[in-house]
Amino acid sequence: EPWVSDGTLAGTRMLKDINQSSTNSGPGSSYPGYFTFFKGHVWFKAQSNFYSDELWRTDGTDSGTQMFQYFPSDRSHSYTFGPMAAGQNFLFFGARGNWLGNEPWVTDGTVIGTRILKDIMPGTSNSDSLNLFSRSFRVIDDKLYFSADDGVTGPEFWISDGTPDGTRFVKDTRPLCASPSISNCWRTFFHENNPLGFTKF
Repeated sequence: EPWVSDGTLAGTRMLKDINQSSTNSGPGSSYPGYFTFFKGHVWFKAQSNFYSDELWRTDGTDSGTQMFQYFPSDRSHSYTFGPMAAGQNFLFFGARGNWLGNEPWVTDGTVIGTRILKDIMPGTSNSDSLNLFSRSFRVIDDKLYFSADDGVTGPEFWISDGTPDGTRFVKDTRPLCASPSISNCWRTFFHENNPLGFTKF
C-alpha cells in the first residue's frame, strides 16, 4: 500500500489501505507505482478491491487519496497502466482504456481534461509494444518525447505538446524496422543524463 512520511519515525504511516480484499496468502495489495508530483498532488497507479490499475492521486491525507479516473475497456478495467511524466501544464501517462490498446494519455488535472492523447496504433492494438513507454517517456519544456509503434514504421521517435494535433511522428530512424517484423527492431530510449539524446538497441 502507499505510505507517507514527514521525515520522522512518528510521522511515517500508511497513507491509505486502497485494496482491502484478502486472499489465502494474506491481505490484498494495491501495487501502487509511478509516483509523480503534479499540480499539488502526487499521482500514481493502484489497484483497489474492485478495479485493476487505475489513476489515483493524493494530497497526503487518507481522505484526499482517491481514484481520479476509471478507464473502461473491453477487459472491464485498464490492466496496463504507466509510466507517467509531468510537465507544468500536463501529466502524461500510458493506459489501456475505452476499448483501445495501450496508448499515451494526458490530463491537465481535471476529469474533463483527461483524454487519450492519440490513438497511435488504431483499434485495440498497442502502440506501447515491447514496453516502449517505460523506456522513453520524458518531458522537457512541457513537451513529451517518447517512442511508439504506429504499426507502419515500427518503434520510432514521437513528440507531443499535449494536444492530438501536436502529437506527431518525428522521424523514421530505421526505415526497415516496421511491423510485423517488430521483434527484430531496435527500440528508442533516452539517456537519463542527456534527455534529448537517444539511441537504438
